[in-house]
Amino acid sequence: MKSQEKLPRAMADYGKRFEQGLEQMSPFEIKNDLISYAKECDQKAVCQFLNAGRGNPNWINTVAREAFFLLGTFAVEEAKLTFELPEEGIAGMPQKEEIAKRFENFLKHHEKTPAAHLLNESVQFLTKEGINADKIAKDKEKFIKLITGDTPADKLNENQKYLIKNINDLAEGISKEVDFINEMNAAKELKKYSKVADVVVPMEAKPGIYVMEKAPGISVKTLVDYYNCESNIKYYKRHAKKHPECQWVQGTIKEYEEKMKKIKSRAPEFEDFEMTSSQIKKLLKTYIDLQVEQFSRVDKNGKVIHADIHPGNIFINLQALKSGKGKLLTLIDTGNTIKLTKEQ
Repeated sequence: MKSQEKLPRAMADYGKRFEQGLEQMSPFEIKNDLISYAKECDQKAVCQFLNAGRGNPNWINTVAREAFFLLGTFAVEEAKLTFELPEEGIAGMPQKEEIAKRFENFLKHHEKTPAAHLLNESVQFLTKEGINADKIAKDKEKFIKLITGDTPADKLNENQKYLIKNINDLAEGISKEVDFINEMNAAKELKKYSKVADVVVPMEAKPGIYVMEKAPGISVKTLVDYYNCESNIKYYKRHAKKHPECQWVQGTIKEYEEKMKKIKSRAPEFEDFEMTSSQIKKLLKTYIDLQVEQFSRVDKNGKVIHADIHPGNIFINLQALKSGKGKLLTLIDTGNTIKLTKEQ
């Protein structure tokens, strides 16, 4: 008798109780029982049971993979728009400006393929409006229900508990980001504990409305982008000097120069400002002091830290840098903060 014919017999031995309870079992429980049946048949049959491990099936989702590769094709095309050395197989870094419009046109060009359809649906899902606390809570419950099924809380396995914890943490973080009143209160708390940097506190906050003053100066990200452009221009000028036959270099240099002008035009105080070496050193020291204060220094009364302190959320006060008076850095986007005790 073939092993395939023995499996129903093993299932039958389990009895009617298993059939009635199958719909009440979680995917993890079903997986474990199926593996036990397969092992039981393996001991009685000639064929060998092979456990490829969870997440390693013997099939693939072709549309998902095609969508991933199509997205990669778009990324490569974007890189080539910056500059391209075909013989060397080298291209530049994709540019963010109007990339969404170019991606939309790219998908239209491939609109008859299932991959493009999936990518388009994914973009629409990620950019749809209407995220609020109620929706986050409902979505959280749906995700948890998918994991637990009807399994009682005291019968959940470790995998289920781990996934549920991650979902709860994610939902809590997103809820803080969309709660403007929470963000205002968090900004006030952070301002009390922040000695190195100033914190933008909103003038008014209510559901759907958040009124705040513009942070002075430019973000650290803007400054980094500016000096990256300057560095790239120097590199391509050296390249053009060594390889005068490369006509495309001048166009690339012009693109970076235009980008620098655009960056400066967004911040009038930055337009005619050139940092000295001493100012750069001072700025770097202050930036390091901020990171130490946020993540390393222990306060006897505990402290509040900014949980999303990336370069786009740190602004440089150029007037303070010029005059040497006032705080150089300002923190924005305080939706995610963490309050820590001294022990923590």
